[in-house]
Amino acid sequence: MGLFGRFFAYHQVIKVKATANKGAELPCDELLAPLSESITIMGHSSKIAVAKQASTLVTARLDYASFQPFMEPLLHGYFSLPNPQLGIDQLLLAYVHPADRPDRVRVRSDAEGYIYFPGIGYVRAPVGLQDYFINATHPDDWRLSYKSLDLPAAIHRTLIFQRPVAELAGRLDLITEDVLLQECGEGSKISVFAPASDILVMIQLAMELIEQVSPALREAIDLVTRRFVFIKGNEIDSFTTNRLFGTVFLKASPNSSVPFFVEELSHQCGHLILSALTVRPSVFYNCSPLTPLEELGGQFTDYRTVETLFHAVFTECLMSECLAASMSLNALQTRDRQETLGRLAFVMARLQSDLHTLVRAQTAYTEHANRWIVIFLHHCRKMFRKWYSKTSLLKFRHQGYSFDRDTFFRENCLGIV
Repeated sequence: MGLFGRFFAYHQVIKVKATANKGAELPCDELLAPLSESITIMGHSSKIAVAKQASTLVTARLDYASFQPFMEPLLHGYFSLPNPQLGIDQLLLAYVHPADRPDRVRVRSDAEGYIYFPGIGYVRAPVGLQDYFINATHPDDWRLSYKSLDLPAAIHRTLIFQRPVAELAGRLDLITEDVLLQECGEGSKISVFAPASDILVMIQLAMELIEQVSPALREAIDLVTRRFVFIKGNEIDSFTTNRLFGTVFLKASPNSSVPFFVEELSHQCGHLILSALTVRPSVFYNCSPLTPLEELGGQFTDYRTVETLFHAVFTECLMSECLAASMSLNALQTRDRQETLGRLAFVMARLQSDLHTLVRAQTAYTEHANRWIVIFLHHCRKMFRKWYSKTSLLKFRHQGYSFDRDTFFRENCLGIV
């Protein structure tokens, strides 16, 4: 019996009370209510953290009835750092109406002299890594004070993606730099760039495809996504981090395609969705989410934790659902359809392996999580029944950890799919 058959045999011994609709798509609509509740919990926790800080002229003017200011991604980063370089007033200035802002707010520039205001944009200052005061009480006419100088401050506004309402950051700010330094280490160098219009068009097309696949998934993405940062480099892939919750770091290039963004958006936004859903870890995990699988016994050789394994399968199900449905919608040109099929096969192979490991580790997960494992099993069964005949002969011998389109086309000669 092959691996595919073996892990479906495990389905018969999973002891859960729930049942799942064997023919249904992933029940993304069932995510929305608990996801909204989780976002409220996260916003409330952040609100309490802000309230515990010494009151400032900005925080005193915030709308505490709204959770929007308190889900600002850089605010999460601020509270995760022992000595954040940017003050809370600079991070939350966008959430106070200009007419209600104080006329002197302390701010700090980065090494190149840019002063970043989340949700607004940048002001260029004459000296880097220096404290200033900003007067931002007029929507367009800002003033910058430095020593005895009073300078006009031209605002370079960042682009805002309309749905999800997400800022398109073109630079790394001091909070993000420090979080990534701690997360990735001294040797990691992340280059950030402002996206060209063709990349934004492809993201929009990918989002529209995802909405056709599942309006509920698109709505869930809207709830959790606040910021896109476009990155490049050979040694890094797209990612998210809970310490900057709401931010998606997208490794994109002018050669990126609509299928690439369908996969990456469902993947990375899927991580944000599950991170929010597991804000109360005991609902999903019977042990610490950071427990290494090898500590569970059962001869696990997997280096991951209980949490990262569940994240892997959850996002692989979302990716395969979106890629497969994109094929069925007939909305893609031939070359993109061929790439989509390759990406789908690549994700399915990884899902097959990870789901097998997840079932073996089921005791680490609660009854609630095991209901999702049953859904994952049914989803994987559906994927293989429908797509195995079209994907089984595809070659991936020279693929690395992440799917590479050029490598795929060199290894596979495809007709119309």
